[in-house]
Amino acid sequence: MSRTTPPRKRHFVDGARIFSTPEDTESEDYVAAKICERYDVELIRFGSLCPIDFFARHKGGVTGVIEVKTRCNDSREYPTVFLSVQKWIALSLASMGMGVPAYFVVRFTDGIRWIEISDLGAMPYLIRIVYTADEGDDPEPCIEVPIGRMETLHETTISVRGEALRDSGA
Repeated sequence: MSRTTPPRKRHFVDGARIFSTPEDTESEDYVAAKICERYDVELIRFGSLCPIDFFARHKGGVTGVIEVKTRCNDSREYPTVFLSVQKWIALSLASMGMGVPAYFVVRFTDGIRWIEISDLGAMPYLIRIVYTADEGDDPEPCIEVPIGRMETLHETTISVRGEALRDSGA
């Protein structure tokens, strides 16, 4: 998957930066559709300034929160994938505050993988400082998530605790 729209600095009227491209949104929607199809849930986008992409709903109740990333490489090419500490904090707080599981889902060129945030912990030995491609951007601490610990979407249900996403919290 290649990026056809060059990343550019976009802003809301209040000056807040928008970091996603139309291709990012399209890929997130593809992953959301796959999750909905597999688990019989509805994924609904949070607002544009929310650090989390989706919440899952089943039978009227919120059943999970989900952050989706897309990588332009095979899942076996690198041993880890980055999750910003800011996103990890937001997912952890949402999970704790709403009483639902939180998931980090990554679309690779060879499939979709996921991990429940509670299975990560902070793993301080895996935190790195990452600089984005935009000149002048601040460094961002990121967790290196071991891809080998992630589940493949089609192989198992999104819940290592025995309940499917559609059943948790409802």
